[in-house]
Amino acid sequence: MKYSIFKWLLLGLFLRLLIMPFSFHGHDIFYIYYYPFKFITQNFYDPYAWIALHNPHNQYYSPLVLHFFSFFLIIFKPFLPFLENLFQTFEAWNFTWEGNSIHYASVFSDLQLFRTLFLFKMPYLICDLGCGWILTKLFEDRSKAILAFKCWMLNPFTLHSAFALGQMDIIPTFLILAAFISYKKSWIAATTLLLCAGLFKIYAILLLPYFAMTHLKTFSDRHKAVLWCLLFCSILYLPFLISSKTIALEALFFGSSRVSSLNTILFISLYVLLLIYLWWKCRTQTPTFESTFLSLIIPLLLFFSLQTVTIRYFIVVTPMLIFLALTYKTFWIYNALFFISLFGMSLGGNTQQWGLFAPLEPRFFSSLPILDSYLTLFMDLKLIHQLLFRVFVITCLIVIAHSVYLVKKHYEQLKNLS
Repeated sequence: MKYSIFKWLLLGLFLRLLIMPFSFHGHDIFYIYYYPFKFITQNFYDPYAWIALHNPHNQYYSPLVLHFFSFFLIIFKPFLPFLENLFQTFEAWNFTWEGNSIHYASVFSDLQLFRTLFLFKMPYLICDLGCGWILTKLFEDRSKAILAFKCWMLNPFTLHSAFALGQMDIIPTFLILAAFISYKKSWIAATTLLLCAGLFKIYAILLLPYFAMTHLKTFSDRHKAVLWCLLFCSILYLPFLISSKTIALEALFFGSSRVSSLNTILFISLYVLLLIYLWWKCRTQTPTFESTFLSLIIPLLLFFSLQTVTIRYFIVVTPMLIFLALTYKTFWIYNALFFISLFGMSLGGNTQQWGLFAPLEPRFFSSLPILDSYLTLFMDLKLIHQLLFRVFVITCLIVIAHSVYLVKKHYEQLKNLS
């Protein structure tokens, strides 16, 4: 088993190291590190007040994101002597000229761009490998553990989102997995990890009520969990709230897509009903990893089916889908449909395809023909995207229904055994 894991680890690392220095999307990864850079070099403590005063149309993530990337930037900065020049150039393009990937690749080409991209993505690599390690611990069967690790090392959602685009959704993905292998030892650790995941990406907050209702069995434990979350957030946000009033609270929702009022009402209604149902089913039984992951994907897929979802958001459910596919073969079909529909919808335009590799040669990779160029010769792309969106939504709803059924069946079996 160790040899097989090591072999796939080497292959996975090769693919990641091949992508990390040579790919990025727009200003995203530089914007993530911009305020941490200002924080550690200029004592720029409160970005929210500064944004409200100078760039009211911009936002930044939660204070936890600021501190997390500041920590890593302190480690990376000695290896990036041109970083100050890079961010000075970034300021001009991001806040004045609004450049895209090709522009940034051109103006950063003489500022250690490859090294910067590689180091900036190191936190992603750490969390990514952590996800793979956790997946191997979820199976007693060695062959399934190896297959799970293999699937994760070749996971196209991870390779595209974290390492090609440079998005940070792999971090909350790791925190969620870590939370649900630690809940048996400490509910405080599990609650804190889930809360931190939600402070990185707001959709992860959806899992906190599910955890409280299905894994915390007494009202006292749930009450303590709520108080602990409030205390944790108060400590984290209080300095910024004093400085920038309510502006910092808006950062909690940065990155969440706006949905219509009807979709919001529909989501909240279904979310609460499913939460009550899952609580009723597991109120007398201890959840297993199987039932946990079945419960986890329900609120996330419900959320994704009622808003505009992208590959980078969907990465959070991919470890759960891998686990469930190795437990229930039908989930391989669901995974294939998710892959086809999401990549078909999300890879429109050069910036999501060859343009990602602009650091290697901006003009060459920006001029390469993309898949859409060939498809338009034979069909209406708008109709194809509409079809793929419907396939994605229908697949989400089917997986939700199937998961609810499996949860019901699982807890009935546990009840009969007890």
